[in-house]
Amino acid sequence: MRCTYCGQESPEGTAVCPNCGNPLTAPAAPAYYVPAQAYVPPPPTSGAAIASLVTGILGLTLCPGIASIVAVITGSMAKKEIEGSGGKVGGSGLATAGLVTGWIGIGIVGLIVLGFCLVLVTGLLMAYSSPR
Repeated sequence: MRCTYCGQESPEGTAVCPNCGNPLTAPAAPAYYVPAQAYVPPPPTSGAAIASLVTGILGLTLCPGIASIVAVITGSMAKKEIEGSGGKVGGSGLATAGLVTGWIGIGIVGLIVLGFCLVLVTGLLMAYSSPR
């Protein structure tokens, strides 16, 4: 074993250099080279997916009905675009969220219309069934 301080050769199994008195260490294992990973940017997000999510949120808040229908249509278009791109276009989660919010908005509008019709029919039946 060779001393790293003075360069004196020492017999194997010796812990201290007989020439300079410094501790002898075994040669270090060679460092392994790990190649750096190349940065791959994410695919661009589908514009239809963004529009689907935005109109779905609008359908739940400011403009129920029409915006919810637009959200479902644009969400379906975005899903087809993303699946057909082979990974070149992203935004599947946005499209799904737009579809879900759109269908929820349509369901809420449907329940409101059903409730309105129920109140209207009940009122008409009460009006015609009362004695005059």
